Amino acid sequence: MAKHEPGEYVSDSIVEAIHSEHPRTKTETLTVTFLVKQQLASSGWVNCEPFEVHVKIYLSDRMWSSGLAERQLDALRFNGDFDKPEFVAPEDGWWNLVCQHEPFEGRTVEKWTMAEWEQEAAPRPVSVEKSMAMNARWQSLKGARPPGQPQAPPAPPATPQQAAFDAQAPTAPPSPPLPGGDQFQGGFQS
Repeated sequence: MAKHEPGEYVSDSIVEAIHSEHPRTKTETLTVTFLVKQQLASSGWVNCEPFEVHVKIYLSDRMWSSGLAERQLDALRFNGDFDKPEFVAPEDGWWNLVCQHEPFEGRTVEKWTMAEWEQEAAPRPVSVEKSMAMNARWQSLKGARPPGQPQAPPAPPATPQQAAFDAQAPTAPPSPPLPGGDQFQGGFQS
């Protein structure tokens, strides 16, 4: 059951961080417990009755290979020691948290994350090779033409009268048989 409204919250202290393994799935997590003290309201940040929330960082191979686990730990300024995890507070002293409500097994639960995790990673320039491949692909689709030049417009569709006329046009009769039974295929024969 969700106790807190969805939205943004802040904490200036971490109560504890526990590195553990789920008993059934064996997925490792680092669970960080924050003491929340303020909530973002329409009028700005307001104090609230302090409460603890648990933010889970999943440490599965998939999360490491995607880079997500590393980004999440970096956002917390993790010291790199899973036996004694510690974190450096942001310059302003507040960790920004987000509460979302999600359905789970027929009930609504809270999902707490760091606000920094909700933002997409900044775009990075692609390699020269990838850019060249995209240019070649575009040119194969649109044809090579000077930059800024529009593609030639397509031929106008045939009017119904033109389509009917084309359908009734006689076709050339087949070529007469040649001596020896071969059909003339075009070109010259010696």
